[in-house]
Amino acid sequence: MPRKKKEASIINKEPSDSEISYALRFAREYLGQNGGLLGNLFGVYNPMQTNARMQDVTYNPALATSAEIETALANPKSSEKQLLEYGQGLEIQSMLYKRILLYFSRMLSFDLNYVCINDDVDYNSSQYKKDKASIQRFFDKFDYVDEFQKIMDSLVREEVFFGVLRFDGYSKYGIQQLPSNYCLITGRLPGRILFDFSMSWFLNSGIDINLYPPIFKEYYERAFSGKGKPSDYIPSANLNDRDGSWSYYVQTDPDMFWGFKLFQQLTTRIPLFASMYPDIVLQPVYRQLAKTNAMQTAIKILTSEVGLLENQKGGNLANAFTIDANNLGKFLQLVRSAIDSVVSVTASPLQNQKGIEYSQSDRNVYDESMLIAASSSGANSRLFYSGSNNKQTIFESEQSAGVDEYLISPIYREFETFLNAVVNRETKKYKFKFMLSGTNFPYAKKKKMSDFTTMANMGIFNPSLAASSMGMNVFDLERMMTQVKAEKWEDKVTMITPLFQQSAEQQAGKGRPQKADEDLSEEGSDTRDSGSNLLKGGKI
Repeated sequence: MPRKKKEASIINKEPSDSEISYALRFAREYLGQNGGLLGNLFGVYNPMQTNARMQDVTYNPALATSAEIETALANPKSSEKQLLEYGQGLEIQSMLYKRILLYFSRMLSFDLNYVCINDDVDYNSSQYKKDKASIQRFFDKFDYVDEFQKIMDSLVREEVFFGVLRFDGYSKYGIQQLPSNYCLITGRLPGRILFDFSMSWFLNSGIDINLYPPIFKEYYERAFSGKGKPSDYIPSANLNDRDGSWSYYVQTDPDMFWGFKLFQQLTTRIPLFASMYPDIVLQPVYRQLAKTNAMQTAIKILTSEVGLLENQKGGNLANAFTIDANNLGKFLQLVRSAIDSVVSVTASPLQNQKGIEYSQSDRNVYDESMLIAASSSGANSRLFYSGSNNKQTIFESEQSAGVDEYLISPIYREFETFLNAVVNRETKKYKFKFMLSGTNFPYAKKKKMSDFTTMANMGIFNPSLAASSMGMNVFDLERMMTQVKAEKWEDKVTMITPLFQQSAEQQAGKGRPQKADEDLSEEGSDTRDSGSNLLKGGKI
């Protein structure tokens, strides 16, 4: 009885403030870590959780063995997630692979040109000027080069990008990336892909739905309230009717959600350089082999004979050596202390022994492996790893870069589709077509500048070509030209006379024009590469 009374007193005891606080902290922490959405409802956010979820959007690396990679490549349709994760893991291990990704992702320069596509355009009308001002304001708020560059980073790594167009209501447009593991391709249109998004993303702790466009709250309600019925889910429906849901997946609004894919003809998401994985994953092995080979060349073994007593060579007396074991050990210790650690010292009673040393093979297995891996990318391998005897001329580099550009530049059509659809929402009467081109290769920039100069010397001024040759936004250049004209800067500076208007006297003494890189011989290319003409007072 006393025991029961005591237990009853404990049960009926009012908890203290500290006990209540402890219980609440425990519940919130527990639910936040294990309860997903429940944790969010309790407001259990911390910087670590939020940072982890941000990392999940773009970065989920996984290490793999050679066998695992070969298995995934053999069945890519069922191994999309694994291939994406293996690629991110290999990017950590291999600087060669990272350089190749950066090379292709930063190749395009996104030089912009545009034309009005209306019939009978009145360029002097107030409406045209208003519509053009509208698109200029859009590009003031949308840094297309920066946004498209971020998309290219994902496309080269994952071959696909899923995002939603956002506007902060005042100053900036942006494309917010969505986690690719929660997106499924469910449709395709010219220049773009359609996709569904799993709202289970918001069941993860640390995800604040308020950091996403308001439409996600509508999708959340549709997915978890039971309002979205399977009968409403029609992937092939018209764009305006894509509002169904299936399980946690919702059909995204094509006006806001945009999917980009390097190769639209394939629905399967296969990283661009997945074929490199088997070679890249073996690099640590080859690196260790090269290290071992180098260490072996430094190892030497010094052997010495211990003689037998002259009158005991017949073997009548056991262990009849000229020096006893104790003194031999002391002597070898002295010898060992006087030479490098990579030289081993031994003594043996056996006759006619010789010194042993390891010679290095002429093959450099690590160089060979790097060249094989670089070549498997399908790109200009000598740009990333040339080895010791694999030099490339300027002409060869430019030609190889042209092939690489041919691989990547078709993605421009998808970015143009985006601009044509989104920007023209800002206008009322006049519609515009936007065109992107160009690369960041020095020779390509030089050619654009040459083309612009040639046209300018002929009295033809192309503002788009001028802007791209100088790495400028075409709208900024137009404003600059308007400002220069309004402030009458042409009256304050000396104008440059076009080449075709210059007299013979003005052109005299300028010397022969420098040859283009592609017109040089192999000897001339070597000379320009080495800069040896500078020693003779010439030009590069």
